[in-house]
Amino acid sequence: MPNAGPTNEPVSLIQAFEETTFGADMTGSLGSFTAIPFQEGSATFSATRETHDPQHAVQDVRDYREEVLGRKRSSLQFTMPLAPTGTAAGQGTTAVQSALGLLLELVMGGELLTPGSSAASWSNGASGTIATASPLARGGAMGWVDTSGVLHARGVRNNSGTTITSKIAFPAAPATSDVIYGSATYFCTRDPDKSFNFVVRGLESQDDWVLLGMQLDSMTLSLPLDGTIPTVQFNFKGASWLYGSQATGSASLVDITPVAYANTSPITGHAGRFLIQETTTQQLTGAEVPINAVSFEPQITYLEVTSPSGTEGTHRWRLGRNNGPMIQGTFGTFFQDLTWHTGRDNKTDYQIAYQIGTTAGETILIEASTCQLTMADRGDANGIAGVTAQFKGRLDAVVSNQVTGTDVHSSPFRIHFL
Repeated sequence: MPNAGPTNEPVSLIQAFEETTFGADMTGSLGSFTAIPFQEGSATFSATRETHDPQHAVQDVRDYREEVLGRKRSSLQFTMPLAPTGTAAGQGTTAVQSALGLLLELVMGGELLTPGSSAASWSNGASGTIATASPLARGGAMGWVDTSGVLHARGVRNNSGTTITSKIAFPAAPATSDVIYGSATYFCTRDPDKSFNFVVRGLESQDDWVLLGMQLDSMTLSLPLDGTIPTVQFNFKGASWLYGSQATGSASLVDITPVAYANTSPITGHAGRFLIQETTTQQLTGAEVPINAVSFEPQITYLEVTSPSGTEGTHRWRLGRNNGPMIQGTFGTFFQDLTWHTGRDNKTDYQIAYQIGTTAGETILIEASTCQLTMADRGDANGIAGVTAQFKGRLDAVVSNQVTGTDVHSSPFRIHFL
């Protein structure tokens, strides 16, 4: 049984870095590790080592066998704000990666950092031209601020030179020279061969640990509508670990000093909009739905690729097929008619987008672009007759002119920061 290492000791600092070789100690580049802005008290970790009973016979009833050392294993859990970057990717400014962005890139597999542009000619809210050719990629997102100062975030359906088409139309046509913002986009790839080093530090300078060969076990989004902060909980599993003094960068692990959490700007979750529209139309009319609850539930599962020449018997982690959707979720709204029941019965394909925030640099857009409603049932909407619908996502069929094998075009869901 595992019998060594901490489990629930206080954690004061977590730092992350992408491994160039699976399970390798990367602390020689400790200055390039990214500090993770986890919520105080939410982090726990384990750094264990198995021992195994050889079960050979003993001759004295009081005796016991010396057990054999087995594999090291590690785990890490923490919750952090689902926070935008605080950087608005306007014309000439490229979206930036945050600590959360680093985690999402390595967990989901893909990252797209695009700059913004400015509107040139838009006759409607669905499509138009921008000043710079093709900075806004298909599968990415763009944002436009209306005359009331409210940002509207949309997935990009198509781009061709300077012509851009949105998945769901803006509420009006952007005026000439209006800023069209770019995004930091995170999407699911087919075979994300990525892994983490995590440095986990306690409250004392000698309480330093390096967790190796780490990858996702589960990811849970919390999306409250009550004015509190949306969060994401990560659970990671790992192949090995080192005590701080055993690490290459041990000389840098001695002193705990305050860190700055770069490109992190938490927001509350009551302002934004929920959009659901049939995949065959771009019109905005009827797409905005007042919701009393919403969830997006990623079903990303990594399985162990074993190898006797690997790190503690592990060659890498590989994205698993879980016989279910990679993304599913629910939304609740007040009962008005049988729209969602009919959509369920007709197996209608919907595009679903949930925007949190209404300010450039302070906005999140979560997309599941081709979904089927698998449930529509009566429910309570804060004391009002309501309906609760469940959706399950497939490969994106909304992005136009998809390139075969291009993961950003076909990803079942995406998270954008604008």
